[in-house]
Amino acid sequence: SKKPSRDFVDATAEYFHVGYYDELAREVLISQKLDCLVFAEMQNEAIAHFLGYYRFAPIQILVMGAPVTSGNPSIDYFISGDRLEYPFRTHMTGDRRYEEH
Repeated sequence: SKKPSRDFVDATAEYFHVGYYDELAREVLISQKLDCLVFAEMQNEAIAHFLGYYRFAPIQILVMGAPVTSGNPSIDYFISGDRLEYPFRTHMTGDRRYEEH
């Protein structure tokens, strides 16, 4: 797996490199006792895709690293918006909110 830049690692409070070891990744995520987990994407790497089906935090969010919602029942919110999407994919108006439930 690709390692992040030294600047990224230095800017984080804690950094765990788990490579493609899903069991190790699950252990690390469980040990953190997270209140919220934000997935930057879950469609480009198999490990991210499958980790997304676990519940590691009471609130789990997928942000615009994916072009569309995951349809994953373990994801509570998909964050996107008009300026993040191509016009033909979505049109958000007003205070409408979409939840994955």
